[in-house]
Amino acid sequence: MITSRSARDQCSAADILKSHSCKTKVTLVVILTSLLLGACQGDQSNNSKVAKTEAPTIKTAKDNSMTGRQLFWGDLHVHSNISFDAFSFGNRTLTSADSFAFARGDKITSSIGIEAQLKRPLDFLLVSDHAEFMGVMRALLADDPEIMEAEFAQRWRKA
Repeated sequence: MITSRSARDQCSAADILKSHSCKTKVTLVVILTSLLLGACQGDQSNNSKVAKTEAPTIKTAKDNSMTGRQLFWGDLHVHSNISFDAFSFGNRTLTSADSFAFARGDKITSSIGIEAQLKRPLDFLLVSDHAEFMGVMRALLADDPEIMEAEFAQRWRKA
């Protein structure tokens, strides 16, 4: 709070800003930001040496040591509709089997009817569904009687 020595003259930054136009407020914010960022630079010596860097060179193995190596493309973090977050973000229909089919290059249709297909299949895929609340949202939407008996089910179903 910005204060003066007298209690009756006391006012806050908000009180000061209320009396100014939007353009003035923006100008004040820009000035304050510039001052704060300028202070972050601290005492920097003008004598600092600049490190010289050379352009990187590409070295090719002459002894065929790279012969047995391959580059693989894949995904290690995919959720199906049994994960709480994927279901909540709209994946109502795609299962782990659909994820693997998509990774193989099969055409799949999303929960909202959009078709998708990879031009080139993946080399690997890991479906990493969450263990917490696994399948709960899907069961709630389907009005599964076993889950609907749970205390939280009616409350979550309405949300």
